[in-house]
Amino acid sequence: MDRIDLNKQSILANAFIQDYLKNSPVSDDILKAEYEKLKGQMAGSEYKARHILVEKEADAKDIIAKLRKNPKSFESLAKEKIKRPGIQS
Repeated sequence: MDRIDLNKQSILANAFIQDYLKNSPVSDDILKAEYEKLKGQMAGSEYKARHILVEKEADAKDIIAKLRKNPKSFESLAKEKIKRPGIQS
């Protein structure tokens, strides 16, 4: 299958979805009910994945040492040390 065929399929699939959504609107109440149903089915712990991206290994080791002393300082350390300011914790 070449790119033209893939693009045609993508356009047709998007048109189908748009038409379906136009003719079968989903209300906020339905979405909220489905969300609550799925949320109730999920079991286990909730985790927040976080990281602090630094340039040097020495910086990482320094941050790890500070976190061992005060695990609650993660957010302030991340704001202070983060290499890519566009990514926040």
